[in-house]
Amino acid sequence: TTGASSREIAEFEAILRPPGSSTTGPLAAFDSAWKFIKQHTSLQKHASVGSSFSDSAPNNNATAAAKLKGLANNWAGSFAGQAQGWLTQAAEQFKNFLPENKKLQVTRVADAISELRPNTEDESYLYLDPKIKAGGGGQVPRQRTPFRDVIVFVIGGGNYNEYQNLQAYAKAQPATHPRHVLYGCTELLTPNEFLAQLNQVHT
Repeated sequence: TTGASSREIAEFEAILRPPGSSTTGPLAAFDSAWKFIKQHTSLQKHASVGSSFSDSAPNNNATAAAKLKGLANNWAGSFAGQAQGWLTQAAEQFKNFLPENKKLQVTRVADAISELRPNTEDESYLYLDPKIKAGGGGQVPRQRTPFRDVIVFVIGGGNYNEYQNLQAYAKAQPATHPRHVLYGCTELLTPNEFLAQLNQVHT
């Protein structure tokens, strides 16, 4: 995705923290979290990429700035309690920043296991078949046809990125061989809960 330049990040901050509202603005409660995010390596990388393309691709930067401003407006309205249903709107806009065409690790593993591909990363996972009687001994015979119904459950924190990537993968399957994927996790944070955790990490 197109990275955000330093100027665009400054505009984002200006929307979330209007002049004269440093203690009451929507960003004030999450100031430590925002500082942590700015210091994160990935955000710094995106900022440098955005700056390097500022001269060669002004239209791309303008588009990225427009998306960033739109997302910031949604966030500002949410934090201030002035908008309803902002999560749906933010999710729709956030899809533009997600790598739909690139399989994440969880998607690659689910694909390899479902397709029964040999010599792939799925060989380190256990194969359990409830139809096989216990104590039979020897190697458990594996199913030879690909799985069409898949449940992916992450032990630990999950995220929308993994969920959306799995859904994009499922939709990309041919109509003759559809695949239904369900995603679950031990914990899935709301935006406010996530920022609250970042506040604790940074302090």
